[in-house]
Amino acid sequence: LLVYDSTSQEQAKVLSDLREQAVAIAMAPDGRSFATGGIDGTVRLWKTENWSMTGSQRAHSAAVTDLAFDPNGRWIATASADSTIRVYELGSMKVVKRIPLNNASASFLKFTNAETLIAADSKGMVHVWKVLERPPDTTAPAITILQPARYSADAPTRIYASQYEIFGVVYDESDI
Repeated sequence: LLVYDSTSQEQAKVLSDLREQAVAIAMAPDGRSFATGGIDGTVRLWKTENWSMTGSQRAHSAAVTDLAFDPNGRWIATASADSTIRVYELGSMKVVKRIPLNNASASFLKFTNAETLIAADSKGMVHVWKVLERPPDTTAPAITILQPARYSADAPTRIYASQYEIFGVVYDESDI
């Protein structure tokens, strides 16, 4: 892999320890790292400070066709000729999502913002996904009263704000 200085357009570095043919490359938004995707399905992470490889992951069973970093540096998405897209947590390179494509392979990936990933596939279709750190809450907030006061056995329970003092800790699905 030949790296060129963008101002002088002269060759700045030769990276010879790729170990396989790189077919995709993506620069991180902060410019401090980049990733290469190989013909063998391997993704390698590199630091631009000293041009050294910092990690390697066998991501796919076929060639990596594109790579994309999210704008906040949390994830890297990889596309492959094996008809899958995978999203990895950047620090650990742990797969957080595997997205199969039906009878097509993604040829283009891009995070358009911190929460949106788009892909174009080999059949000309464009796919859009929302990428979040955790799923959104789906349960509406509720208060459960364990011992409601009744005026009589056959009267419906009525609750008035002046009758109960509500205190305690309330959690939602995300433990917030």
